[in-house]
Amino acid sequence: GLPWRITVGPRGLEKGVVELTSRRTGESEEMSPEAAVARLVQIYAAHR
Repeated sequence: GLPWRITVGPRGLEKGVVELTSRRTGESEEMSPEAAVARLVQIYAAHR
C-alpha cells in the first residue's frame, strides 16, 4: 500500500482543501486536492 493518507472531510471541502498525511511520520498538511495529487506524483517519481 501507499504510506500516505488523503483525508477528505466536509469542513475541508468547504475550504477547498484535503489533508495529506504521511503514515510513516504522522506529519500532515492541508492543501488543495490538485496539490495533494501533484505532491504524491512528485514523491513517487523521485523514488522510482
